Amino acid sequence: MADIDPARFDHDQLDQISEADHEFEQELFDTFVESYTEDLEFLRDLLPTPFPDQDTSGHADRKLHAHSIKGAASNLGAKEVSAKAHDIELQCIAHQYAAALVLLPKLEAEYEEFCKIWKRYQTTW
Repeated sequence: MADIDPARFDHDQLDQISEADHEFEQELFDTFVESYTEDLEFLRDLLPTPFPDQDTSGHADRKLHAHSIKGAASNLGAKEVSAKAHDIELQCIAHQYAAALVLLPKLEAEYEEFCKIWKRYQTTW
């Protein structure tokens, strides 16, 4: 795994959860991809949409989707994806949705990079 950037992929974190069960790791990855896609779609739709201040569900939904990506990425060892989702979550908590929207391309770039890393990781099985 020498060609895999440890700043982006924390194998120890994944191994702690999966106990080196590659089949389970793949299931985690597949679930992550599915949930990431859904959560990202919600964020793309929700972040640019104004909500009245009293609409707490709209505010909570934004934070929830960012938090979901952050947690799933962390479980998989996708450190930078988790970090970018965390940044978005913090902006959502502060109701800074324009700032959160600006961060989405960075999240997407890290996700794409992690998918490449995952493919390289699979070759070590």
